[in-house]
Amino acid sequence: TKVDQNHYVQTATQVVDMVLKTIKDDPQASRENLINSATDIIKVMEKKEKLRKKWQEMDDSDENRAISHMLFANFSNLSSIEIALLSDDVEAYKKFGWRDGQYWARNLDSAALVGSKEIGEFIIREKNNLIKEEDYGRILGYISSSFNNEWAISLSIKMKEQGMSMPSCVHYFCEDFDLIEEIKSCFEKKNKK
Repeated sequence: TKVDQNHYVQTATQVVDMVLKTIKDDPQASRENLINSATDIIKVMEKKEKLRKKWQEMDDSDENRAISHMLFANFSNLSSIEIALLSDDVEAYKKFGWRDGQYWARNLDSAALVGSKEIGEFIIREKNNLIKEEDYGRILGYISSSFNNEWAISLSIKMKEQGMSMPSCVHYFCEDFDLIEEIKSCFEKKNKK
């Protein structure tokens, strides 16, 4: 169909754009680096598509406004930090985003909303003393909506170990009943002495 053709043209265009960007950033880039770059963008595009469907249903939310550019813009219009956040590339995040320290909270929210566990956990480790219980609650709510169930469970366990309660916003963001039950069970388990 014409829709399918347009989708393939868009995909090809964005992959080529990303490979050209890699070459521009590193004119000596190897064939393997270019293949990795193309592979990364295809994975990110699949992730974007899945998240877009989720957030289109919540188009009036603050969260949607926070990540709409990342999810709905073409790759050529994304900043280096947005690409790092979408691809969950900690090294790229350190290079492009970490030096701008005042935005770490916003970047953590964005990482949680798109399920980028490696970057999210990196920020949490670095800024742990600045993150309050309500922040953890909001972040867990975001993660529960991002299809990264593994991160949602591991953060739930960490929050329980720190004496926190299950945040009510998980019920708002998460549409996966089984995941909600798993998160709930993490908070109901007794801490080991």
